[in-house]
Amino acid sequence: EYERQLFHYVANAIRPDVSEATWNAFWWTAVDGMAGRDVAEKLGMSVAAVYLAKSRVMARLKEQIRLLVGEETI
Repeated sequence: EYERQLFHYVANAIRPDVSEATWNAFWWTAVDGMAGRDVAEKLGMSVAAVYLAKSRVMARLKEQIRLLVGEETI
């Protein structure tokens, strides 16, 4: 429960700083489990761009979590 709350807190904190397409690429692949190909088609992006967006958001999430709770949890 703690990890879920931490994820949602950090996700809400960085969400305003990320473009809509980048956020959707991340959310739909990482959280909703959609295939990269399907997300790419839906957003009009390449599959590579979808996974790059996902990776960038994941890196920001991890960094924010490190700042909040320290590196030993990641």
